[in-house]
Amino acid sequence: PTAATGPSPVAWWLVMALSAGETNIGVWSTPASRHRFPTRVVPKRVLESYRKATCEHPKPLVLSAFLAGCQLRLTRKAGGSTARSAVAEVRTEPVRPDFWDGSGMVLFVKGTEKTVPSLGRIGSFLDKQCFDGALAKLVADTSFDASLGSVRVHQADKGIQNVILVGVGAGDDWQQVGLATGPELQKFEGKVALVCIDGLQVEPLVVGLLQGLSGKGPKTVELLGAFPAGSGAAIERAQLKHAEAL
Repeated sequence: PTAATGPSPVAWWLVMALSAGETNIGVWSTPASRHRFPTRVVPKRVLESYRKATCEHPKPLVLSAFLAGCQLRLTRKAGGSTARSAVAEVRTEPVRPDFWDGSGMVLFVKGTEKTVPSLGRIGSFLDKQCFDGALAKLVADTSFDASLGSVRVHQADKGIQNVILVGVGAGDDWQQVGLATGPELQKFEGKVALVCIDGLQVEPLVVGLLQGLSGKGPKTVELLGAFPAGSGAAIERAQLKHAEAL
């Protein structure tokens, strides 16, 4: 390449491929209420090369496919595995919890040593509207104290068949709440929901949740109810933090 003409398409894509190593190159978009990320995010220096290459050379598809094929063959020859664990899509969903339909729903319950666990305004409404008081009965019968990370599961024959009650304690460590919630959701497929309550902190919750899921379980996680203002941006930050930690 010369100063007059700038880098050639081949030069840019070779630099990008060599610096990426075995990291898969992907692009994401974040339209309103949709936050989709690749399974593994490219390093920043590679992403910058990618963006510059696509701006200056908008049609490098043939070379891109060629390099991707070379990388795949090299990985297989080295005995490496190309299988990747999927990262769930996390998004806000403006639908009433009692109208939602999916594999499993999480209700967060506050409780401390000095207070009796309460399903809260939304939880009590759902219990009455959809479960005929079964959730309150579960809390009472199992001595559920809603301590941080504690879990109880209610299974029903119709409607929302799986409800997971997750204790948040005093509600001051939402990343730990997410870590406790993730393993409980690994057995579900499709989509699951988290019902927002007062004081919920989206960013640390999603960071912990993705870590707890460990790439298993549902494809989609939806935040329902009165999710806090700025939840979309908080989800993006959480997913970036999770990607950087991979």
